[in-house]
Amino acid sequence: MAFKAAFRTALILALSLPVLANPLLTRRKITTNPDDVHGIAFDYVIVGGGAAGLVLANRLSEDDNRTVLVIEAGDDGEAVMERILVPALTYLNGVAVPNSPNDWGYWASSLGGRWFHQPRAKILGGSTAVNALYMVRASKEEHDAWASLLPNADQDWSWDGLYPYMLKTENFSPPVDASLTGTIVNESYHGHDGPVHVSYPQYTYQSAAAWTPTLANLGLKTTDPQGGQGWGGFITPNSIDPRDGTRSYSKTAYLDPVVNRRNLVILLQSQATKITFDTSGTVPRATGVDFAQRTNGTIYHVDAASEVIVAGGVFGTPQLLQLSGIGPKPLLDSWGIPTVVDLPGVGEHFQDHVLVSMTWTATNTTVTGDLLWQNTTFAADQLKLFHDGKLSQSLITQYHPASTSSMLPLEKGGVVDPSLRVYNTLGLRVIDSSVIPIGMCAHLMGPTYAIAEKGAVMIKANPVPNRIPHSNLESGSERTTVSNTLVLFLTSLLALTVSGML
Repeated sequence: MAFKAAFRTALILALSLPVLANPLLTRRKITTNPDDVHGIAFDYVIVGGGAAGLVLANRLSEDDNRTVLVIEAGDDGEAVMERILVPALTYLNGVAVPNSPNDWGYWASSLGGRWFHQPRAKILGGSTAVNALYMVRASKEEHDAWASLLPNADQDWSWDGLYPYMLKTENFSPPVDASLTGTIVNESYHGHDGPVHVSYPQYTYQSAAAWTPTLANLGLKTTDPQGGQGWGGFITPNSIDPRDGTRSYSKTAYLDPVVNRRNLVILLQSQATKITFDTSGTVPRATGVDFAQRTNGTIYHVDAASEVIVAGGVFGTPQLLQLSGIGPKPLLDSWGIPTVVDLPGVGEHFQDHVLVSMTWTATNTTVTGDLLWQNTTFAADQLKLFHDGKLSQSLITQYHPASTSSMLPLEKGGVVDPSLRVYNTLGLRVIDSSVIPIGMCAHLMGPTYAIAEKGAVMIKANPVPNRIPHSNLESGSERTTVSNTLVLFLTSLLALTVSGML
């Protein structure tokens, strides 16, 4: 009887706790209410619900004994879902355009001082919801060059080290009519069981279909580039679900299928403003994240029992690190931000692809770049434009920014080590395209998915030991922390009581 009374006392205690104190007691929750998470501790707090963030949310929440929170500044995208899912509508009636509530409004100055809009989607799914859908891999040589920058690394970032994760993310379907792509697909280069659908458009314009055989006639390689030979001429596969022709992006691929993950919470319309640290030890330990829902609004806080993972993208990630005191000390001093770690590489090393469009009137269908050799006047004019710098005035960004939190040795301006941990900190990682240290000849969506897949495996294999969160809220709100083991135990007690066994 005493044993039964003790169990019922524990059960009453469990039922008296707020249900949202630990998301193991509910289904996966998507919320815009900051009070649902304010003052609560999660094992992993992920900042950013884009390409990398939702991969991590899915993979880390596979462990029922771990709780995961994603903080996303944008909304769920439902108001513009048709424009997201129908690929062409993203361009005909843009989502991430200037002054849109779903665009961050970033502009970059480069290429002779000109300013370019850098569309970055402020929406669940990030820029995978609005991009051009190209799923292209860089070459083996490029990945091996990346790895060569990391001597004595404890993780392999060569082609062989990352390629398995490229396959893991992919669910490939070959073209219905191979003659429309002109590329002989090698299916062994592709993954077939991953969450992201990769296929070819159901229809190809004749002018586009002529692209590959034309380049083949010029002697260029036109074989499937996805096995590590990422050069030549080819029509790229796209992140399109061939079953209905809709966009396959990080939300539909990684989040929508896990509605029953009771240990996963997604907080929308909330922007992280600062990573908090315990600086009482020899190495600053990330303890949680402050966030707000409007400029100069109420500051809320969540604790991270194990790790804070920043997946805010090429612009958002270094900005948050700097606001948190991680960055070049002279820059932080100029803004009055106390330095937690002097890390000069944060926000530096920005790289992007450039695009130049050239048009001319053709009198027949055989005109090619051979004009440079066949017509000396044309060749001289082009050379003069090059030397005059006029050609650079036609360059625009290809919207593939990277490398602002590079994975490099610390002494070479690195921000993260080969395990994606921010140097000279504990419990803090960056996992997104900002860690790529070199310019790669590839659209960055595919590599970013793979980086996140690899990062999730590393975290699960070697997690930072949980700390004991404690309350440090200016609002004075009481913080409730419940261990997953205790919650599972008390949930079992509830089931036993309902069944009449207690």
